[in-house]
Amino acid sequence: MRYKIFVSSYACEPNLGSEIGVGWNWVLQMSNYFDLWVLTRKSNKSNIENWLKDNPSFNKINFLYYDMPKKLMFWKKGLRGVRIYYFLWQMLTNQIVKKTMKENNINIYHLLTYGNALWPASDYGKKQLFIWGPTSVGDIIPKEFSRHYNLIGRIIEFIRRLSVLTLKINLTYLNKCKHADLIFCKTKTTYDNIPVKYQSKAIVFTDVAVNNLD
Repeated sequence: MRYKIFVSSYACEPNLGSEIGVGWNWVLQMSNYFDLWVLTRKSNKSNIENWLKDNPSFNKINFLYYDMPKKLMFWKKGLRGVRIYYFLWQMLTNQIVKKTMKENNINIYHLLTYGNALWPASDYGKKQLFIWGPTSVGDIIPKEFSRHYNLIGRIIEFIRRLSVLTLKINLTYLNKCKHADLIFCKTKTTYDNIPVKYQSKAIVFTDVAVNNLD
């Protein structure tokens, strides 16, 4: 029996690395074992469809695409504004998640990317059987390094440290911990920052891999 899974993979595109590569390669590997409906950025559509033409064995993956209207994106350019855009994207795609899962009798929701535990998930999805990650939170740059940053870099690192200190009162984060049925933690630090009462649902599981070498 092949389980059906709805995958939220904002960053998911072939032949790229970093977070985008994580989303893409996890989807490809998962499709060997599960029937997938994958929601990603509409800007990824052309590259994905061109890749699928050359790799038809993966056409069984059901890709769904969504981008905000361009007239509402004047403030976003490249990575500038990506955090705000991601928050809005998750909120605006919630109905897509709900409609697709109900119409296809899917009860498993997997938040794959972005792998940042402080960023939101679909309100509908996280109330289903909710798989979260690999995700991360709590890893900070040692002060021995960050003190050499420019002013903006030091401010960003200060905000990151502050967010770690306030995890215990971060309701969005705690809500995801509560609803998640399985949490993949990228690092031991992430696992240690999961509230103790939810750690039984969490395992340390990396988001990257290498090809087998002969």
